[in-house]
Amino acid sequence: MIARTAEAKRIPGLARVPRDRDLVTLGDGELPAYFTREEVERILGEVEGRDRLFLSLLWQTGLRVSEALALEIKDVDFYSKTLKVRSLKKQRPEVRVVPINGHLVGTLGSYLAQEGLRGKDRLFPITRQRAFQVVSEACSRAGIDRDRSHPHTFRHSFAIHCVLSGVPLPVLKKWLGHSSISRTMIYCQVLARNTRVFYEAINF
Repeated sequence: MIARTAEAKRIPGLARVPRDRDLVTLGDGELPAYFTREEVERILGEVEGRDRLFLSLLWQTGLRVSEALALEIKDVDFYSKTLKVRSLKKQRPEVRVVPINGHLVGTLGSYLAQEGLRGKDRLFPITRQRAFQVVSEACSRAGIDRDRSHPHTFRHSFAIHCVLSGVPLPVLKKWLGHSSISRTMIYCQVLARNTRVFYEAINF
């Protein structure tokens, strides 16, 4: 494993990208620990029911675990396919709107009907400790190293996947609830190796 720099040690979650990953850093930048899409699929394959829905939501929205656990049924807008998310880290909590896809909306609807949840009921009535346990156990069964077996890794994975999919930084900033775009820009340190095809097409 590549040794971390002093800066990375001061910032939780920052790690050098392993050599066998499909992303490369630009220059000497540091990337947060993340899952590849294939790794996420392996992790989700190890859980079912509410646990699978919980991890799917973390992966597809980039929510902090505290934000996901604070979601109430009324925060889900099935018509516009969005979530109203309260940013709990700030002194004055703000509400942001985060999109969700149609498949996740359908799964949420089935889950609510099955559990009989409504109104101000919490979407995931579990403790923070249980949330961490779900992630840890699923990652262990999927063969993911313990250093990345953390709910916040899904947030970093979402952000990196969005950058590689061409989502503009200002849009990603709003989805993640960052106070400054400089925090979002850390995810720009990645390039998919297959993007070299664009460089090869340039006529010098």
